[in-house]
Amino acid sequence: MIDRFGKKLYNCPNCAAPIGYGPKCEYCGTVLRWEPFDVKKVYVNVRPLAATVFVDNDLLQYEAIRRDVPNRLCAQLAQELPKIWELREEDDPYRNGKRYRAVIYVGRRSE
Repeated sequence: MIDRFGKKLYNCPNCAAPIGYGPKCEYCGTVLRWEPFDVKKVYVNVRPLAATVFVDNDLLQYEAIRRDVPNRLCAQLAQELPKIWELREEDDPYRNGKRYRAVIYVGRRSE
């Protein structure tokens, strides 16, 4: 969010209160994982996540089989996701529990 002077504003993602520089929101206690500056991250040891589906040429005449290819690719990729995601656990004081979030860093190859 940007104010009328072009300055970035930082607010709690849970209660929208303005946040300071601490690890938790002073108003609701939400754990904050924020970056106060524009930071470019560089990731090393990146590996491709790939899936492959083979369809016999004789079966390509059937529309249902062609339409199912993306579903099969998605299923294969979904099985690999837990190997590369960063799993985060956050307190949720309003709901009296924990919030789990999986984060995957995605980028493009440089040409």
